Amino acid sequence: MLEVGGQEEVRVLLPVLDLDHLINITRNELRRQQRSSMEETTFIPVRDAGKLEARIYDPSTSLRGGPQPSGLAIIAHPYGSLGGCFDDHVVCALAELLMVKRHIQVVTFNSRGVGSSTGKASWTGATECEDYQRVVDWATARFEARYPTVQDASLILCGYSAGSLYCSTAQAPPSMLSGRTWAKTGPLYILISYPRGVLWALSLFQSSTYDRALQRLSDTSAKSRALILHGGKDSFTSRKTYDLWTSKLTSDRRITVECIDDADHFWASRAMLQRLVARVDDWLLRQLRVLPT
Repeated sequence: MLEVGGQEEVRVLLPVLDLDHLINITRNELRRQQRSSMEETTFIPVRDAGKLEARIYDPSTSLRGGPQPSGLAIIAHPYGSLGGCFDDHVVCALAELLMVKRHIQVVTFNSRGVGSSTGKASWTGATECEDYQRVVDWATARFEARYPTVQDASLILCGYSAGSLYCSTAQAPPSMLSGRTWAKTGPLYILISYPRGVLWALSLFQSSTYDRALQRLSDTSAKSRALILHGGKDSFTSRKTYDLWTSKLTSDRRITVECIDDADHFWASRAMLQRLVARVDDWLLRQLRVLPT
């Protein structure tokens, strides 16, 4: 407070605003509002009276004049104890691709102990695998009840990082195995940044569970196909480890292995994320044109 000409002059000091920061805040708020109008939040019951917080993105309700969904996708996030959640940028990018561009209903969920989901993470991933299967069964039953006339649709099972481990163990729900099915193929698996180099740590040395799961994906009776997509500079699995491991898988035409040379485990740059989404979309379109024999 200053005194000028015998009168008190009051000066109010305003903080200097960073215009770029303000623009980013506005953009993020607009995205938040847009997303909230496009999603449905629910809770999926799991074993031990648990519940998983989930989001459902449905093109028939989220997009203006949207058609019935052309399929159903479930996406699992990275290891929850290290910050993974359904807000992960890779999870959101895949969800946007599948819903907006391919008109597929998408279900994402927080694993136990993440967000508003109850419980806590397991040491071996066994509970997370069981929960992923539960989400598949729940989401499929809901999809069939809501869209009983849908035909020639797709079931897409996705996972990123640790989520790809849990995803790989999931199997087609009973309705797809009974012959009374809306799906044109078996499940399509999309495994992003499969953490082969630290599998021993994420499974408490029970990696054989996940090895058997991948072996099952190549079973001709399952009529499933899989994409394993990783970066050439992955932070947890060396290129040599990936090459040695995937060399045993590529002989099976049902499993496609692709590498984006300059990408790391986190797909942190916009350019790398765009390349990831483009590769996934390209593979997905190729699979939907070809029925398994």
